[in-house]
Amino acid sequence: MKKIPIGIVHGRFQPLHSGHLKYILAGLARCDFLYIGVCTPKLCTKEEAEKTGFPCLPEQNPLSFIERKKMIVEALKEKNIPNKKYKIIKFPSDYKNIEKYIPKNTTFFMTAWNDEGENKVKALRRLGLKVSVLSSIKKEKGEKSGTEIRKIFARAVT
Repeated sequence: MKKIPIGIVHGRFQPLHSGHLKYILAGLARCDFLYIGVCTPKLCTKEEAEKTGFPCLPEQNPLSFIERKKMIVEALKEKNIPNKKYKIIKFPSDYKNIEKYIPKNTTFFMTAWNDEGENKVKALRRLGLKVSVLSSIKKEKGEKSGTEIRKIFARAVT
């Protein structure tokens, strides 16, 4: 498979889990340089969450951008991925002003195994952006979802 020059994966990584790491590594394997976009870098009010539909409430986001960035860096360090191969950036969940965050020729690596993922792929394509759907990432038996992990966090804190 020929590598593309620049790609991006993005998500909340709230917290980073094995499925996220597979997603990041799949992106890294397909390009020379990968942007890792951390969505929802700031929290919002209930009204903002209802208006936008984005999961930006404090209870949905127990970790700060800096904490998530550190987790990603450490996980990639454990996999011996040189930091010159990627850059972690704050990224807009609504894809507004995307050109401020990444170069125009960037390919979005996406997973689309549910309606939400399919809708994101369609939204990016409507914006005229290059999208490559990664179909090889599967959830392993027993792997916890981000929602399950956040519930464990919440119980541990209370």
